[in-house]
Amino acid sequence: MKIFYFSATGNSLHVALSLGGEVLSVVKCIESGSLCHKAAVIGFVFPVHFGQVAPPMIDFLKLADLQADYFFSIVTYGHYPANAMQQFNSLLREKALKTDYQNGVEMVDTWLPRFDIDAEISLLPRRKVEEHISKICKDIMNRRKKILPFEFLPFIVGFFERRIKYRNICRKFIVNDACNGCAICRKVCPQQNVQIEAGLPQFGHSCISCLACVHLCPQCAIYFHGEKSEKRFHHPTISLTQLMNGIK
Repeated sequence: MKIFYFSATGNSLHVALSLGGEVLSVVKCIESGSLCHKAAVIGFVFPVHFGQVAPPMIDFLKLADLQADYFFSIVTYGHYPANAMQQFNSLLREKALKTDYQNGVEMVDTWLPRFDIDAEISLLPRRKVEEHISKICKDIMNRRKKILPFEFLPFIVGFFERRIKYRNICRKFIVNDACNGCAICRKVCPQQNVQIEAGLPQFGHSCISCLACVHLCPQCAIYFHGEKSEKRFHHPTISLTQLMNGIK
């Protein structure tokens, strides 16, 4: 089994590792040109970005040549998944492929302009993340078939999310005096959108709003204009090294 993932702060990587098999970063696959894969089972784990499939997963799907007897996709999200799965299905259909199993896992939402991290963490017991992941593992092991239905309300939410995504995003980053030029922000950026100039990060115009640079800065030196929380988050089971280098 091969599982392809994208993860900015570790939620999706935690899920992917929990499912077992060979776990591969789509960002690293694209960078290395590793785009042809064949396995009995192929899975995808990725977060919702503005009601849509995270851009690195879209880029990978458009480039990849994949063969499997059973495909599954798991989306991680905070509060609502919108209709990212329907978009994902369309992307697979363009490759003459189809999903056999879909599911979602509600986790900590790290979108700082809208959510307080402490409040998000306090919701974890109710969300029963590990219990849900365990059920997904059993479903995949048993080759269960499950397709999530289209829902009108999440579609509307996703529509309005898409209208505001990435708008002037590079202007909203603030770097304070705690920055020591360590370049972690550059290393974790999936878009290669951060460059270090004169010891300070400079942000380009290819940001996908994953906020990896904000949450993973060891000095907490990067802020986002209008954020609701000073606290930062990455999944406690996932190391910074894993997020920087991917799982090979």
